[in-house]
Amino acid sequence: MNKIILILFLALMLTSCEQVVDLGSLPHEEKLFIEGVLSPNEDIEICVSRTLPPLDTSGIFPNGDIDSLATRVSDMTGTITVDGEVYALKHIGFGRYRIFNSSNQPIKGKPGSSYMLFGKWKDAEISASTKIPLEPTSRFIRAIIDTQRRMLSWGGEYVKVLIETESMLPLDETWSLSITVRNAMNFEVKEFFDQDPSMIQDSSFIDFGYRKYILSNNRPQISTFMLYLNADPLLSNAEVLQAHAETKIIIRSFDKAWKAFMDTQYLGEGFSGIFGGTETGIQWNIKGKGLGIFVGRHETHIPFTYL
Repeated sequence: MNKIILILFLALMLTSCEQVVDLGSLPHEEKLFIEGVLSPNEDIEICVSRTLPPLDTSGIFPNGDIDSLATRVSDMTGTITVDGEVYALKHIGFGRYRIFNSSNQPIKGKPGSSYMLFGKWKDAEISASTKIPLEPTSRFIRAIIDTQRRMLSWGGEYVKVLIETESMLPLDETWSLSITVRNAMNFEVKEFFDQDPSMIQDSSFIDFGYRKYILSNNRPQISTFMLYLNADPLLSNAEVLQAHAETKIIIRSFDKAWKAFMDTQYLGEGFSGIFGGTETGIQWNIKGKGLGIFVGRHETHIPFTYL
């Protein structure tokens, strides 16, 4: 009998401590989200959307994905200042905005130009600044072909080539390396990122390898990495290289804000936080009541035709 009384008493205590939480009242601060990567000779354009409340399902597909078009903002006002000259943002559809000259022609990006963004929507104001870097200064140093053996992987055959380049890294820019491989059979784009000047980044079409962007330090940067060229088993190495005659090294440079974003894009999966991560989260360069990225970029292509 005493056990029954004790159980009833505990049950009464537990039920008396219950508290119903109204999930519909979760706090939410609506913010603008800006996507803008500015490149030379391309229209200066940004895409604007808004954040959704935690429990808002109006813009959610049945599979849980967010309908990005449902979050786009079409009535933001604002400007982009190009080297001191102010241009009004014009909405061209689906949350995309451009700036136009006096002849109503879209203004295109220019290397070395500076850009300042300002926008306002409801009570949210945002701002950001960036520049488009000058064309990267890079040179090809060498390519060493492994003529002794080929790599077999996933039913394919590959010729292994060691690549070495040198790039001069101006201040306030972030750089990356990538390979564009073209032939009659396929089109592949793979990116290779330096870990350390003394290390070789060995990565194939199957494995991207470890990603890390280079922060410029105003001195030459030697980049060494491996490239695997898809090979027909019946072709010689010389014929394989000829089949990849359009292969190029692409050297890309960004405003330095890009590196901060890339380093923290997965919420800064580092070790400074109490549970592994960081306390700062993703490092955007949009200021004010907004999130997102507004950066300039440039690239140069080094041909491989002499391999």
